[in-house]
Amino acid sequence: MPSPPDSPLASAALVGSAWAALSCYAWSLCRLAWWPPDSPVPRRIWTAGCICSVAHMILAFAVVYGWSQTVAREDIGAQSEWVSGVRAPWGLFVN
Repeated sequence: MPSPPDSPLASAALVGSAWAALSCYAWSLCRLAWWPPDSPVPRRIWTAGCICSVAHMILAFAVVYGWSQTVAREDIGAQSEWVSGVRAPWGLFVN
């Protein structure tokens, strides 16, 4: 299993980008309910979340997995098994 990043900055960027992506997604869904249908605000928030998600994936592959898809699949499978009891390495592609 890969080790977490040694650098506190890399670790904070990795965790922060995941939380930012999730927050933007949730916020955009809430805004869709409150703003007029033709408002560009929810779309912009959702786009920011997509950018954060891509940044998170790039950071994870670069800092944690050393650009190895095999290592990433094994680690994500182990993480999903620890959380849910089901080993799901395909979670790498579902995100």
